[in-house]
Amino acid sequence: MNSKGIVALIGLGTSISLAPASARADIVNDGGFEISNATALQLPTEYALWSGDVVEIVTAREGIVPFEGSQMVHFMYSTPRGPRGGIIGSELWQIIDISAYRGLIDSGRALATAEGWFNRVGGEDPNIDTQFSIVLSAYAGSPGDFPGMWKQSEMALVEGFAYTDGDTRTWEIATASMLIPVAADFLVYRITATENVFDDASGVEFHGHYGDAFSLRITEVPAPASLAMLLSGALAVSTRRRRDARA
Repeated sequence: MNSKGIVALIGLGTSISLAPASARADIVNDGGFEISNATALQLPTEYALWSGDVVEIVTAREGIVPFEGSQMVHFMYSTPRGPRGGIIGSELWQIIDISAYRGLIDSGRALATAEGWFNRVGGEDPNIDTQFSIVLSAYAGSPGDFPGMWKQSEMALVEGFAYTDGDTRTWEIATASMLIPVAADFLVYRITATENVFDDASGVEFHGHYGDAFSLRITEVPAPASLAMLLSGALAVSTRRRRDARA
């Protein structure tokens, strides 16, 4: 994946606390990886399925206990086929159906807030990577067309980061929030472990990197005054990471 700057509404591991006029339920499917033991090795083309690079769903290991429940995702490689130099992120994607929120989105006051937890192995190895992130993006069109759209067709994108320490007993949180564009038809939720310390071209790319308890909630920005505060106080430049084309 290459790096490119993009202006985002809210990001960098923070979220804005607003008293919502209407709170909604979590709409990520299997955000704790308790339902399925497999993910698809491709970019997603339908709602509610985790798809992306090589990962595995595991129980407690390497001194790390799932943040919640009995399972968590273990990031392994930066492509669906294994390790590769020059691609620095192991990513999972899920397309989110937002049709139930059409009226709120059309009002221009639908706030999407994502949250997730990350952990990694400790030890003395100076090459252990530390960075994780959650990315939210909005698209117009059909989920089936997403693999051909993701590189340049997003209407909005925001990324929140988490930097993990060597204490396997603690989990670090990443959050990201954005106003959903009025013309958006679906959201894409992406979680990433990043080789921010050393880019392994072969062998083990991620020595013990885990994620759990991912959620997404859509709430109503309660008043125009609050929206103005949100726009003036939370505009940030987020780092956008792209993956190379899947040949």
